[in-house]
Amino acid sequence: MLDAGMVILSALGIGLALAGKPSRAERFLIMVCAGLSAFMNYAAADTASWRSVVAYVAAPVFLAVIVDRVISVIRRHVLPADAESAWVPLGRALRAAARRAALVLLYSLRFTLAPGSTAKGLRRLVLEAAPVPEAARRAPVPLASVEPPAIESPVTEPPELAGASKKARLTWWYERDPGYGKRSDVGAAAKRLAPKVDLSEGTARAYLGQICADLEPARRAS
Repeated sequence: MLDAGMVILSALGIGLALAGKPSRAERFLIMVCAGLSAFMNYAAADTASWRSVVAYVAAPVFLAVIVDRVISVIRRHVLPADAESAWVPLGRALRAAARRAALVLLYSLRFTLAPGSTAKGLRRLVLEAAPVPEAARRAPVPLASVEPPAIESPVTEPPELAGASKKARLTWWYERDPGYGKRSDVGAAAKRLAPKVDLSEGTARAYLGQICADLEPARRAS
């Protein structure tokens, strides 16, 4: 059965190679059939005699190698840039299986030597690999405990500035501005405060610059 499967898969692989189409699956299955056929022949051989083992096992392996080389040569003739190999997926699969087996063996040995720390490490690994969403872990907040944000009342000019000059009003606003006394922030402060006192931005900048200049001696004295 396995030898007949290799023959059919070989014909399919050669046909795909002549058509310039990929045949990775067929070539991989040829290797699988060859391996299973070699294992069945090994089971029927005299395992005590290496000559018997070689005589039984060599035929399907040799057939698989020859078929793969025929398909590879045909593909290189049809597609010169193609370098497809059926041994690459098999080698990757064997390497991955060997790596996992070595990892399982290593952790089994570690669990034997230090069961407590190994179990804690595996538990932490599983918890980090499958985290619980934040919405599920966060406890709902009762509506009664949620306080509405405080609403700040708007700043308005005091009544005594009703008949004052625009410069005096600008000074009052500037004293309450976050950029008060900062010469580097005069332009931005003028842009913020000029509309409040109905002044042009350039005039407000000149007034604020004078205020900053008047503050310099007091700062130096302090």
